[in-house]
Amino acid sequence: MAIVVVMAILIGSTTLGAAQEQEDSMPCIVLARPGELYDIELNGKNIDTEHIITFSFDHQRTVADRLEVENPYQDEYDDSKTDLYYVSIDSAVLCAVRYAGLESVLLGEERVRLEVTSTDYHMRLVGNHVAEKVTIDFNIPESFRIVLALCSLVPFFLLIPDAVEDLQVQLETEAAYKGVYGRVLALLLPLLSIALTLLLLEGLDMLWLS
Repeated sequence: MAIVVVMAILIGSTTLGAAQEQEDSMPCIVLARPGELYDIELNGKNIDTEHIITFSFDHQRTVADRLEVENPYQDEYDDSKTDLYYVSIDSAVLCAVRYAGLESVLLGEERVRLEVTSTDYHMRLVGNHVAEKVTIDFNIPESFRIVLALCSLVPFFLLIPDAVEDLQVQLETEAAYKGVYGRVLALLLPLLSIALTLLLLEGLDMLWLS
């Protein structure tokens, strides 16, 4: 009976060890696309060390430049093996990233299949996020703002003459019946048009300044 128990324990230990070894040898799969960053957490198997590596992958670039790893980690392309990259820190290799081609996901979207492996670390994907776009701030010269404002008023200047002419004809017609007040209003119409144009220019200038 004791022999049977010992054999069962040995068989169970062997099976558990084989399963654990198989689990450790399985790669961490990342389905990547350009413009996204991926965070891989590495926990040491036999040493109390932890790393979080952030990287991106763009398969449309040249082979050697497809993988980009954020500092303080470095990436290196293996020329002797197809589509294999190494991630290291201080010359110590942490893991390998293999490009395994394209894979279709939801709604037919194609993503890059990456297989991340390591002999010294347990790995898992802990997050992904969109890479921040670089924005360039520049100031528009004051004189150029005025030019832009005038250009934006071109449609207004193309339409306003006909409207002003029709309105002036109507006012002149009414002025003939309303006497002095109607004539004064007809004379003020061009001034009102100029004032409206200046207000539009000022409003556009405030918009550019904001």
